[in-house]
Amino acid sequence: MITMQKRVDRLHTTDDVQRLATVLQDPNRDLPVVVVSTPNGSTEPRFLMEQVVREVGDTAIINVIPTGPLTFHLSDTLGDDFGVYAGAGRIYPAGTDWLEDRTLAPLVFAYPDSDNREVTNKLTRRVYEVAGQGGAFNVTVTAGGRTTQHTLITDGPDWATVMAAVQADHDARQQQPQSAPKAPAVVVPAPTQTVTVQPVTRKKMAAEIEALTAELSRHQQEIRRLTATQPGTTNRALRDQVANLEGLIEDARADARAAHVQTARAEAKLADALAAAKENGRRIARAAKKGGNAVSTTDRPIPIDMFPTAEAAARHAILLAWVDRVPAAEKTNRPLPDYRVGPGFTDSFDSLTDTQTTKALRCVVDILTGRDDLAARRVHPLRTSDAGNAPAYVRDDGAVCFRASIESNTASARRLHYWKHPDGTLELIRIVVHDTFEP
Repeated sequence: MITMQKRVDRLHTTDDVQRLATVLQDPNRDLPVVVVSTPNGSTEPRFLMEQVVREVGDTAIINVIPTGPLTFHLSDTLGDDFGVYAGAGRIYPAGTDWLEDRTLAPLVFAYPDSDNREVTNKLTRRVYEVAGQGGAFNVTVTAGGRTTQHTLITDGPDWATVMAAVQADHDARQQQPQSAPKAPAVVVPAPTQTVTVQPVTRKKMAAEIEALTAELSRHQQEIRRLTATQPGTTNRALRDQVANLEGLIEDARADARAAHVQTARAEAKLADALAAAKENGRRIARAAKKGGNAVSTTDRPIPIDMFPTAEAAARHAILLAWVDRVPAAEKTNRPLPDYRVGPGFTDSFDSLTDTQTTKALRCVVDILTGRDDLAARRVHPLRTSDAGNAPAYVRDDGAVCFRASIESNTASARRLHYWKHPDGTLELIRIVVHDTFEP
């Protein structure tokens, strides 16, 4: 049984990291562990640690680790899939099942332009989820001279419980003399975590708005009924709760509008990509019909002489690889994001065969569309040497160099090197052989 104090443990040495790793890999550990990393070059996290300690200090063990050699040592000990660095926070659940499935140990990112309170609220919510508590809290309801405790959740007040207590008190008063009516007191403390309505599908969002609207209508009818029998301010608490519910409905509608805009943009981007692919196909057919050399992803994946710049040619080849690599059903959810192309990226294809070029473009598409968790890609930070404790390359602007496998089990297997900026933007560097240890 692991016990703890309500505090933050800061890691300063590799011995501290080793002790943390031992705790994390203890199958008898019955408490989740929160490890928050500091941004590059900073000694303080972007998360509000006083709030983290206050809200989850009784639920989890909290640690702060500076980004640099110590975070690399933690990744070397646990594996690259379970590290944390560059200002992010990771929650490791009790036990060791998470070592078989990294999704059980979620990451919470905190970028330079993030709202500190918002990312802190997200971190504490994830701690409750990992701990299996769901962010529950208690509410006191006093009605009919009786005080009862009810458990509510952070997704919103348990209206059925509250209104049942109010209804019971109202029915009791109807059977008592009218000389001394006594209003129910409903005390609902503010939840300790921010209520968030996540934008999902438009169909699901519309259903949620409809349900919230129906719930609001029922509470308004109850207020009108109670006000008719008890004029004055006896229902102020209920009115406040209805006002809060109206705010939630408006937030849900705003999220629905935003989801609609995002979907429209994704559909437009998909239409542009398909139009470009069709035009390329027509061009290939025309060239083949004339007996000339057709431009194809097999014969010449990056047709530099057909574009004004090498970067434009590379982006065209990546677009065609995306059309071929990502199934139609997944294209809306896996669009090509905004990315950067380094000055030597296109030139690094010169020494590749056609087959290697095709493999390299597929690897680029996997990385850009968020499929860097594929086992074949073996994505990890690029270290300054092959020593186990060597630090990763980090630029002055905070970008971290990563490498992904294009080939395996072959001589001079190729790797993709790319920068990952603090805001998540990816910058393609070049294609190299596996024993290259510089960006």
